[in-house]
Amino acid sequence: MAHIDSSEARFVSAYCSDYPRRFCDLADAPCVFRVLGELPNLERALSIVGTRRADEEALDFAHDLARQAALQGVVVVSGGALGVDRAAHEGALDAGGRTVAVLPTGLDAPYPAANRALFERVAESGCLLTEVDDGAPPQKGRFLTRNRLVAAL
Repeated sequence: MAHIDSSEARFVSAYCSDYPRRFCDLADAPCVFRVLGELPNLERALSIVGTRRADEEALDFAHDLARQAALQGVVVVSGGALGVDRAAHEGALDAGGRTVAVLPTGLDAPYPAANRALFERVAESGCLLTEVDDGAPPQKGRFLTRNRLVAAL
């Protein structure tokens, strides 16, 4: 994949065999979401999230934790944000592992735009996941609803 093309995404519903079982524990589980890339087996997954304004020590820690987890076959899940989230995705990718970025926007304009190259890499070695329709701009409340999915996975 040379670029992000939301038309290549597929829908996953609660009736699909690869619907994450941990979503079923959510009071407000998504009935359907979209995936760009391959949704990995999430039985062994680790969510890593943190501040967008992390210092070098925190970024190194998140990168190394994700890299070590990925080397053990653990899927790294995060929110695709700048800072700790980005370091976690990069750590998993640098180890040749799988990662899932749960987005607070549609797949047509993943947020933040500064992470576009990272999102392309994630879609190659895992997936981008969203319950937000294309064309929807970033909104503060969507970051909180996105976080419940990151935590559930």
